[in-house]
Amino acid sequence: MIGSTVNGMAMTKLSSEDVEYIQMKLGLPSTATLEVINLKLIETLDIEPDDNGDFHFHFDFDVSQSAQTIFSDILDKIIVTKRFFGLSFTTDVTNFIKSYKRETYHGRGLSHKTLMNKIGRKIHNIHQLERVRCFYNYPRFTGEQRENLLYSLDIIQKTSDYELLKVQVQLIVESSHQCEARHFDTLMQIYRAAWNSRNILLTSCFPHDGYSGLKGKIQDYLDERKSKAFKTAFVIPTEIVYRSIHDDIRVNDVNIHGSNVYLSLIEQALQIHGPKPAYEEDEIKAVFEFLNRELLHPVLYDFIQDYLTDEKNLGKDVDKGVIPYTHRAIRSMHAFDQFLASGGTAGEKSRNIVKYRPRAAIPYLENYLKFFWEESLLTESFWNFLYQSEFKGSLGQIYCDLKSNGVINTLDEYSDNSVNIASWIYNHEEYRFNRSKFKIILQHLGVCK
Repeated sequence: MIGSTVNGMAMTKLSSEDVEYIQMKLGLPSTATLEVINLKLIETLDIEPDDNGDFHFHFDFDVSQSAQTIFSDILDKIIVTKRFFGLSFTTDVTNFIKSYKRETYHGRGLSHKTLMNKIGRKIHNIHQLERVRCFYNYPRFTGEQRENLLYSLDIIQKTSDYELLKVQVQLIVESSHQCEARHFDTLMQIYRAAWNSRNILLTSCFPHDGYSGLKGKIQDYLDERKSKAFKTAFVIPTEIVYRSIHDDIRVNDVNIHGSNVYLSLIEQALQIHGPKPAYEEDEIKAVFEFLNRELLHPVLYDFIQDYLTDEKNLGKDVDKGVIPYTHRAIRSMHAFDQFLASGGTAGEKSRNIVKYRPRAAIPYLENYLKFFWEESLLTESFWNFLYQSEFKGSLGQIYCDLKSNGVINTLDEYSDNSVNIASWIYNHEEYRFNRSKFKIILQHLGVCK
């Protein structure tokens, strides 16, 4: 039986990666021997021995694909947005900060002492102010990160109410005594709060091309969807695993430490931007192969599968009360903090996964990318989000542009072009939303290819 073949190659001549992939396809543990794999293949494929008593079989998948080909195949299904392959969120924040600094301070800049005085007028707590100072001076931050933090806090205290500033200061206080990963995660949250406040600023920090407001809202919508998709595909399933055994420490570590492994995998495997940058030097904590049925009790495994397969769960938490707490929920204690390949840091582990076990990573990545497939992203809810009263003027102008370019060649039904473009998007005879036409609008705006 060792002489059995897969795509014409003997099992004994397959690479360890190919054998792992076959094990995964057959639902066998990674420790399964070639003899066990052979027997499972014979059972699965229901084949008979030849005249010499040997069994031969063929798979309908190619075990010789490169990692690059494997990952490009699943990327082909997504709507390619600027936020995946263009400027990253941190690059946009940096450019925004430069514009804000130029427009607000006219080259003079803002000192750390001046910012502390501004915050001190609103936050009357010496201990908290001292924590902000310590956070700003954190030695692992680069000069650019420190400057972005300075002006982000300035934007927040200028544009936001007391409560939002208080939340950001509290984040800093909580992370100031903790690990590097939490410092960097807090930094990203402060960037996000400042970025969300940008439209309140009465400055010319952004170019105004008639569509800037609409494009900015779409960008924010897609950023939020990326965060929700990441949470749904990686964070919540891992939390479910550790909640099932009441491991509160690991549950709390998933969003900080575990996330860095998953974020790094997205960056390394797909070469796209995740919802936030991975801290690749982070230690390995709070990850789990939650799609490996051999490691979980069947009830827990099925519960996670049900959560992942229902797209209505996008961004939703799971009620602790409905998580199955079964005896031996995790089949092996050695599975704790393990994910697909070895590695001492988040970056090293993700690179090893891409190099040695790319196929094993596909189901995890597909659970994330499926929220950006055309049928999932280009929905009526997305269109209804765009078709708010504040954007109707921009949509009407897009209709005129597309008509002058010959993309739209129908007669105007209404005097209001924002209504005409809505009419063009819908097939009123079949009451059906036209995704391909919606995609043309996004392409015209430059937010997707």
